[in-house]
Amino acid sequence: MLLKEAKKEGLDQSEDVKKKVESFSNQIIKNALISNIAKSSVSEEKIKARYEILSKELKGKTEYKAKHILLGSKEDANKIVRRLKKEAFDKLAKAESIDKSTSESGGDLGYLISGGMYKEFEDVLSKLKVGKISAPVKTQSGWHIIKLEGKKDAIALPYDKVKGAIAQDISTKAIRSYIDTLLEGSKIKLTSEG
Repeated sequence: MLLKEAKKEGLDQSEDVKKKVESFSNQIIKNALISNIAKSSVSEEKIKARYEILSKELKGKTEYKAKHILLGSKEDANKIVRRLKKEAFDKLAKAESIDKSTSESGGDLGYLISGGMYKEFEDVLSKLKVGKISAPVKTQSGWHIIKLEGKKDAIALPYDKVKGAIAQDISTKAIRSYIDTLLEGSKIKLTSEG
């Protein structure tokens, strides 16, 4: 009934409404293209092949469960090391770490796989004993104080648990590749600037 009334008042003919309808229609069409690319890029065979590659890449690697406190200077890091003799790691991570993405969880980095970290960070982490805390470690992100919570051989999760994530990764890469191909043939350049 509202649509009928709006048309009766000629609102469907207003330039503003026509532009919005066209914009909405174009967005639906672009989304349909992206959806088609995503669907056509993913198959059970591709997911299994990627899973096999990822599983092989994990062989011989180590998984570390770690926490860190990230600081901006060596002086700040040294102060925290001294405070750790009397205060809890998690408490100091929450209060002092400049890594806001991990500070609320007490500096928890989750599981890190060897070969996927800053070299300086991994070198220290690989030598730590479980439960121990490192001296300050400098990386391009700042000064880290690392606590090793656990260590084990890296193994792939069961296929059924990661199948969806692998499919998503394959489709995301296919969409990115398609867009990159379109951009190569155009004068449009994507930048990271606003």
